[in-house]
Amino acid sequence: MRALVAPFFTLAILSTSLTWALWGAPSLNAAHRLVGARGDWLVPYAPALFDRSRYAYEIGQGHLQRFFETGEDDSLIAALDAHRRALAAAPADAFAWSGLAWAEAAQGATGAARTALETSWRLAPYNIALALDRASLVQSGALGADLASGAGHRRDLAVLAQRGFAPAPAAPADDGVIPGGESSGPRS
Repeated sequence: MRALVAPFFTLAILSTSLTWALWGAPSLNAAHRLVGARGDWLVPYAPALFDRSRYAYEIGQGHLQRFFETGEDDSLIAALDAHRRALAAAPADAFAWSGLAWAEAAQGATGAARTALETSWRLAPYNIALALDRASLVQSGALGADLASGAGHRRDLAVLAQRGFAPAPAAPADDGVIPGGESSGPRS
C-alpha cells in the first residue's frame, strides 16, 4: 500500500507546485484574461506580457545613444547596468550582448567588449540587424584592427552583402561606377 501512495503523493506535490508557479499565466488565471467578441481570450493584464530582458535592453540602448550624443558618463554607466540586467534575465539574448559590447567599447574595456561581441556572434551569426550593428562596431576600430579580418566580421559582411548592403567605399568614386561594377548613370 505504501508503494502506491508515494508516487501519487509526489505527483500531487508536483502538480500543486506547477500550478502555483504558473498561476500568473493568463491560461491558468481567468483574472488575467478577457473573452473577446468571437469567444477567444485576450490578455488585458500587461504584466503577464512584460519581458524584463527586452525592457532592460531598450533602456540600455537609450542610455547608450544618449552617451554617444552628449558624452555623459552617467549615461554610459546606466547603459552598462541596463545591458547587464538584460543579460541576467536572458543570457542568450544576442542583441543585449551586442549592446554590451558597444557600451564596454565606449568605456574603453576592449577585452570585455570583444568577449561580448564574440558571444553575440556565437548566438546569432546570421541576423541582419545584428550584422549591421556588429560590423559598425568592428569597423569603428575601437576593438582593434585584428577583428576586421576575423571570421565573425567576415560572416557579418557576407550577410550584409547578401541582403544588398555593400560596404561604403573610403572615398566617393569619381568615375560614376558603383563598387559592384555597375554604372550609376550620368552625374548631375
